[in-house]
Amino acid sequence: MNVLKVVLPVFVMIAAGVLCRRTQFLSQKGIDDLKMLLTTVILPVAIFEGMATGDYSGKTGLVVAAMFGVVVVTFVLGFVLNRLVKEPYRKYFPFLMSVYEGGMIAYPLFINLCGSDALSKIAVLDIAGCAFCFSVYINVLVQMESGEKATVKDTLLSAFRNPVFIATLLGVLCGATGVIKRLIASPAGPVYLGIEGMFTSALSAMILIVVGYSFSLEKRLIGPCLAAIFSRFALQALSAIPMVLLVKSLFPGDRVMLAAILLYLAAPPSFSMPTFVKSEEGAKYLATANSLYVIVTIIVYSCLAAFVV
Repeated sequence: MNVLKVVLPVFVMIAAGVLCRRTQFLSQKGIDDLKMLLTTVILPVAIFEGMATGDYSGKTGLVVAAMFGVVVVTFVLGFVLNRLVKEPYRKYFPFLMSVYEGGMIAYPLFINLCGSDALSKIAVLDIAGCAFCFSVYINVLVQMESGEKATVKDTLLSAFRNPVFIATLLGVLCGATGVIKRLIASPAGPVYLGIEGMFTSALSAMILIVVGYSFSLEKRLIGPCLAAIFSRFALQALSAIPMVLLVKSLFPGDRVMLAAILLYLAAPPSFSMPTFVKSEEGAKYLATANSLYVIVTIIVYSCLAAFVV
């Protein structure tokens, strides 16, 4: 029953999003506006709070470095394995092998599973993902689509215009210095926590509704997507072995950190990826692959619920 209590609300919220789309209860513009609110205000607040109240040490740095190695290796292997799919989808294959959608799927699921107080455990993993995404991943994708290399300036501007990236950096800074922990321990702490709670109390529900609404399948693309989905799952499953061993050695007995690793590695690629693709067929292929991989993520989440709860 405890597992059902954790898993069922996720399915209900995603189903509500699907229903909102089919009945047109919410328009695409309404969802776009909600997504903008989530990604520019509510999610950054939650990430900042999670990072600013986290515990940082040399061990945390080792986990971030190892996670960065995972995103680099899986991206490179994507170019090695891209022969598994036919043209015109082959060039997009490597981008489906690496990078993880933390904010719009891994975070809300993790919060629902382990509580918002533990958010920093999965957010630190996203430091590596964000660093690689804004430095190499997007640069290569833009160059492939336009033939033009994104400059260092353009890459940095793209990163520092992203509220989630800014919230992550500020959260790490405040967490490392202990500023927010001291604020929470002060008389002003309840006020700060009350404001933060008002912003983030409905975060998981709203994000999962958006995910359900955005769930899109092009039936003719399911076949071409399956090779990428199975390949990504295999690569991430192999990546989980050294990451789990590392976490177990650094944080023995920390089941929540193990759950963070497994759930993060089970997340789909970045949902923003199709926005950088000029080809309509390519964008549909990536969107369909992402939607299908959400199913994988939910299955892994359901299994982890039995492990954590």
